Amino acid sequence: AGFVQELLDRDPLLVFGEGEYGVTDMFYAAARGGNADLFRMLLDHAMSPRAVHAAARGGSVRMLKELIDGRSDVSAYLDIRGSTVLHAAAGRGQLELDQLEQFMIQFFC
Repeated sequence: AGFVQELLDRDPLLVFGEGEYGVTDMFYAAARGGNADLFRMLLDHAMSPRAVHAAARGGSVRMLKELIDGRSDVSAYLDIRGSTVLHAAAGRGQLELDQLEQFMIQFFC
């Protein structure tokens, strides 16, 4: 987290440059690695639909819950390819079937 903070202090574009699917690679890495502290630090600098898509692609239901909880417009979050958060979660195969079902019930029902 210290290294990422140094990058943020130097130039936020070093951290928030877009990777594949319009999601920042750093968000994806934090979500995939389950690093909630790093993910929150990134969120302090840039809360956006990109963060939600990164958590979905990273397969972190816990982080998704934190990001989405209390928001009613989650189904409207689209990435640059027009994919919803649900597409992101399912499309990369990061969530097992039971996790995907839990995700759908929690956030889309």
